[in-house]
Amino acid sequence: MSSVAQPRPVQLQVNTAGAWKTVVRFDAGNDLVATQIQEAAQVLHEADPSTYWRIATTERSPDVLRHMGKSTHGIWMNREEAA
Repeated sequence: MSSVAQPRPVQLQVNTAGAWKTVVRFDAGNDLVATQIQEAAQVLHEADPSTYWRIATTERSPDVLRHMGKSTHGIWMNREEAA
C-alpha cells in the first residue's frame, strides 16, 4: 500500500507598505519548490531590504510559519525561533 503525501498548501507573502500581499501559493511538502521560493525571496529582499516576507497558511486569517525581513537580517526564521 503506497502512501501519497497530503498537499500542504501555503503562500509566500510580501509586505512593502503596510499590507501583506500574496505572491505565490505552493505546496510546502515539495522540498525543492519550497527551497526555490525561499531563495528567490531572499534575493528580492537583498535588492530591497525594506521588504518583509512570510510563509503562511492559506486560511482567511493565515498562521505565519516562517518570516524574513530587516529584523532577521535577511535570514528565514521559523515561528518557534521568533521570541
